[in-house]
Amino acid sequence: MCGVSQTGGQSNQYSPDGKWWWDGQKWVPVTGGRAVARGMERAFEPERVVRRMVIGRLIGCGIALLILGAFAVAILVSVLGASLHH
Repeated sequence: MCGVSQTGGQSNQYSPDGKWWWDGQKWVPVTGGRAVARGMERAFEPERVVRRMVIGRLIGCGIALLILGAFAVAILVSVLGASLHH
């Protein structure tokens, strides 16, 4: 299989994408539930979970700041508008 190498001379391992199995001599395509299970395992690797949490919090904080800013602008406009009419 081009682009995926055997690491550390180990045999009997999955490729990083979980779609291939190294049987010690060649890469064999993974079929059935194991391919799906390997994908799920990778989805919950600690580095990926932390990365998604950080990105999610940054996006969430950005949205919260935009909403708060919009409220602040609306309040300032109403206060300034009322003070200009007096």
